[in-house]
Amino acid sequence: MKKNEIVSIIVPAYNAERTINRCIDSILKQSYGNLEIIIINDGSKDSTEEKCMKYIKNKKIKYIRIKNSGVSNARNIGIENSTGTYIMFVDSDDYIEKNMVERLYDNINENVDLVICSKNLITVNEKISEKIDIASCTLKKENIIQLYRAKILNPPYCKLYRSEIIKNKSIRFDISISIGEDLLFNILYLKNITKDIKILNENLYNYEKINTNSLSVRYYSNMLEMKKKITDELKRYELDTEEKELQLQLIMFDLLFSAVTNELKNKNRNFLIRYINGYKIIHNQDFNSQIKKMKEYKLMSDKEYKILNSYFYIFFIIFIRKKYRII
Repeated sequence: MKKNEIVSIIVPAYNAERTINRCIDSILKQSYGNLEIIIINDGSKDSTEEKCMKYIKNKKIKYIRIKNSGVSNARNIGIENSTGTYIMFVDSDDYIEKNMVERLYDNINENVDLVICSKNLITVNEKISEKIDIASCTLKKENIIQLYRAKILNPPYCKLYRSEIIKNKSIRFDISISIGEDLLFNILYLKNITKDIKILNENLYNYEKINTNSLSVRYYSNMLEMKKKITDELKRYELDTEEKELQLQLIMFDLLFSAVTNELKNKNRNFLIRYINGYKIIHNQDFNSQIKKMKEYKLMSDKEYKILNSYFYIFFIIFIRKKYRII
């Protein structure tokens, strides 16, 4: 039987006057009571601080105001000020179901280092269930491709982490990038776990996609640098079979192509020149043999294989020649 251990919940907030009360109230109403709630006010210019003051006498709450420095730094300060055995992250414009902490806590044990739940997407008019595309189960860290494809590897919310791993391994959010820091944080965490990952396909987190002031809003100016850092970490992610190594390659290809798609939309000419030069280098026999192996292991569909092997390259070169006249 586990002890009633402290769960630290870190809430970064920036200009969250509209939603911060709802967020904090949902945490205070949790069926699991041994909580430490750390609110990091990231230099808000609205009435966020005033809204938070109503909770300041609550012994469960730590309130910290800092100069505006971004969500990554705010979360890192939350980590450094936490004392719990476990850590959760909740964004200030989101809220959680009454039994979220209890359900995640009940599913972490001596054989589990990470618990992940599913969420609801909150829009202006509706609440949309976003179940994980994996049944409730237990996975190994080597199943990183499943987590990535199920779109649950990226965000820090919907997860219960072991504080000991985060702190002993100095895992922090990278403050030098403004997008992808969440994915990088989770890759670093997975690299350092020794036990299983528990998937809990229950919608326990409510994610709002309305507020443009939210710390969840991302800026894509450093897309290429972000992709490089993540792929560098994936290369260090040691796996014991060829198939599993190819899974990491598949994620890296996906990250690369998503970066290109974004830069195409933004008409970033300099990036495209660098990308084409890089693509000419990787589009060789080794590259071709790798994606063929991925297909053999059924790590990608026929459609994905064709895109990687030929269609994407042909389309890309023709598009660039016509659009930018740089080749």
